[in-house]
Amino acid sequence: MKNKLKKHRYLLAIIIVIGALLRFYKLGVVPSGATNDEVGFMYNAYSLFTTGKNIYGVTLPFITRIGVPFLPVQTYLISPFVGILGISAFSGRMLNAILGVGEIVLLYWLVLQIFNSRKIAFWSGLALAISPWHLQLTRSAYDPVSALFFYLLAVNFFIYAVNKKKSILISLFPLLLAVFSY
Repeated sequence: MKNKLKKHRYLLAIIIVIGALLRFYKLGVVPSGATNDEVGFMYNAYSLFTTGKNIYGVTLPFITRIGVPFLPVQTYLISPFVGILGISAFSGRMLNAILGVGEIVLLYWLVLQIFNSRKIAFWSGLALAISPWHLQLTRSAYDPVSALFFYLLAVNFFIYAVNKKKSILISLFPLLLAVFSY
């Protein structure tokens, strides 16, 4: 039993490494350039980090509008990356790459809790790690990635709380972050 658990941890580590390699390799170069939304997130985040105001001069805004409204979670989470590393495609996309790897782990745990099968959880994590859709989103600075991360976290906390007969309020904070992400 101990060797079997060790094997599953080893396999999960391999999935995480595959997911990280696919998300971080040439992150600032592929995809080439940056879209208007990515640039909007990055400049707002940089401005918030350096001045505490968005690009319009509003102090710690809840919503920033640049043509379309940007909800706060993604912008505030990106701000340390672009503030410390400077504005670049790499620094703006780094958060989503990190969250994308985290989503692989969260999906693995979620499937493990629901089906109680390490095999199904393993294949689910691997499918997400190599999913072209997920790779495209996690290699850009768009907000659906942070929303998915916090929804997965909230559902994991909720199921954990129900199974352990604890308060489900533990899932409320990540749920609110998810709602205000996208």
